[in-house]
Amino acid sequence: MRSPAARSADYAGTVSSTPSRTARLLRPSTLEPVEIDLRLVFGIGMALWSVALVVMVVVHASGTTTGRSIPVCATGIALGALGVLWEQRRRRRS
Repeated sequence: MRSPAARSADYAGTVSSTPSRTARLLRPSTLEPVEIDLRLVFGIGMALWSVALVVMVVVHASGTTTGRSIPVCATGIALGALGVLWEQRRRRRS
């Protein structure tokens, strides 16, 4: 196997007609952004957090866990609700 220095010496003085890999990676994308309904995404997340909250309330009632998981689930639901409000506001403005 040749060393990197020996391989680069082979290409010294040659001009490549294709752009370098770095240039290709840094080139702006020609893809259009995909428009999705974030209300659905946030709604699914809130539903999952709600299921987790019910499960953790049952587990907490049996006394096998600390109460820390319940506020975590409630926070997930609250952040999802804020996300839905943000998405509705964003849709009204555009």
